[in-house]
Amino acid sequence: MESQEIICKKCNSCGFLTISAIHHCPECSKINWVDYNLTGHGRIYSYSKINVGFGKMTNQTPYFLTLIKLEEGLNILAIIDDSFSKKISFNGKVKFAVLTDDKIYKFNIIE
Repeated sequence: MESQEIICKKCNSCGFLTISAIHHCPECSKINWVDYNLTGHGRIYSYSKINVGFGKMTNQTPYFLTLIKLEEGLNILAIIDDSFSKKISFNGKVKFAVLTDDKIYKFNIIE
């Protein structure tokens, strides 16, 4: 099943956001997490074109492995498929598309 939202954890005490599963908040040390839906909008911070994949990504090449800075300030490692090769650029706007069953975040470029 594929997800159409990015859900992270937000510390209900101090507002710290994380995608990672952690026990105590690193900012305030409390254990007061709530689910928080991110907008899914961000910008490309860095990217690299992958022509030879491995594991589950072997048959999905070529694709772009990207570091995306979300509007909320989180950085996320994600995939942008090669169909966007003519539009990909540093600081380019992106929108979350799907989280696959394999826990791969996929984004699309927006204009």
